[in-house]
Amino acid sequence: MKSLALVFIVSLAFGISGCVAPSTPGYTVNEVLPKSTFEKLGIKKGDRIISYDGEEVNSVSDSMELYDKLKTNSVKTILIEREGQKLTLTVP
Repeated sequence: MKSLALVFIVSLAFGISGCVAPSTPGYTVNEVLPKSTFEKLGIKKGDRIISYDGEEVNSVSDSMELYDKLKTNSVKTILIEREGQKLTLTVP
């Protein structure tokens, strides 16, 4: 239980919280903090982050790695699924 709480707190520090389903690739976003990097990119609650620049996102640590790379402007695209539709977000 402690590790689950830690993951939730760490995720919120990066601007999103979410979960990973073992049978489904991607990271499902449960919450996006206002004015966070993810909100500015247009990521919304319920979106599933599938990959960025071709790198799969399958864990909380993958989402944190994405956040770190966004801070250094080294990410060009993020593939998400929203309401059954795959969308490619271009990072400015």
